[in-house]
Amino acid sequence: MPRALLGLGANQGTPAETFRAAIEALAADGQSRVISQSRNYRSAPVGGPLAQADYVNAAALVETSLRPEQLLTRLQQIEAQFGRVRHERWGPRTLDLDILLYDELVLAQTAPDLTIPHPRLTFRRFALQPAVEIASGMMHPQLRWTVAELLQNLERANRYLAVSGPRSVVTRHLLGQVAERTGAMFLAAPADYPATIGGGSLWRDVPRPTDYYEAQSAPGRVAERVLECLRQCMAALDAGHWSQPEQVAVGDFWLLELYAWGAAALAPAALAEYVDRFSSIASRHPLPTLLVMRSWLVTPRDEETEEPAADDLPGMLKIVSQEQSPLFHLGQTPSHTRGFAPVLWLTDPTVESQVDEISAAVIAMQTEVVPLT
Repeated sequence: MPRALLGLGANQGTPAETFRAAIEALAADGQSRVISQSRNYRSAPVGGPLAQADYVNAAALVETSLRPEQLLTRLQQIEAQFGRVRHERWGPRTLDLDILLYDELVLAQTAPDLTIPHPRLTFRRFALQPAVEIASGMMHPQLRWTVAELLQNLERANRYLAVSGPRSVVTRHLLGQVAERTGAMFLAAPADYPATIGGGSLWRDVPRPTDYYEAQSAPGRVAERVLECLRQCMAALDAGHWSQPEQVAVGDFWLLELYAWGAAALAPAALAEYVDRFSSIASRHPLPTLLVMRSWLVTPRDEETEEPAADDLPGMLKIVSQEQSPLFHLGQTPSHTRGFAPVLWLTDPTVESQVDEISAAVIAMQTEVVPLT
């Protein structure tokens, strides 16, 4: 039978007793068998309203004959049985039951609250620490990292979130709010980062990548500018720029995004040299702890001037299809990358929502999780 890794959480009532009774209820119908259950762990709340009580979290590994949709329905029935009422996102709750992994299944959202693997598992310490206790070798099917490796990723020094997407005054404002709210350090992209190269503007439209970067007229010059920009990014990411080893940094640039823009400008014959030069500069730096993929956004244009409207900019942002992003034209990637870092996709275009999501991710990465005896 398939194995499912479940996350349990609560900050109302008596969580330990609730967890025990909920697991018994799940096993009672004979369709799921509990293989193991972790200890309980306490941590501060992540996101949601202020002045919440601390959360207690645990994990359970079960064998089940239920399909994912059926298992979700059963878990929600058990939540309701123990008084769960959904009033507010990330709000206080008597019981929360999540499907974190289901064997190595990848399932896009087919019902409310059902995406497998859980889209926020990779950076939530409060979910990973209990999970490692009972399923350390279970594999994240998209990243090909084990649960133990996901937790190790959060425990390494000099953690940073790379935020991919358009760079503008809105982005700086957004990440400035994140830094203020969480105590993270903001690492700004160099002034000559490729969003400013060439004739295209992300704030008017999203043309083909080669249109931005003078690819037809001077591809070699584009590559040189990208490599110089890379050196500046590496300087910003140098370990000495962290004021404290435990501090998380957020940067509005991503090295593979930068690579893609340079590669898009080059003919195949010139690509190998570019890959070698890029890799020789970038290889000393690890992947970001978390890659935050913002939707490619545009501002509405003034109908008379064809310029972006200047008033109420955050409230008027709208999504441009992510397939138009240069990230979908990567082609070949440098050999040092090991693949992608854990990714958080942001689909809500509002600044307020993105500040909330990124801030919650920063906090979830570093919140202390304490086992309860």
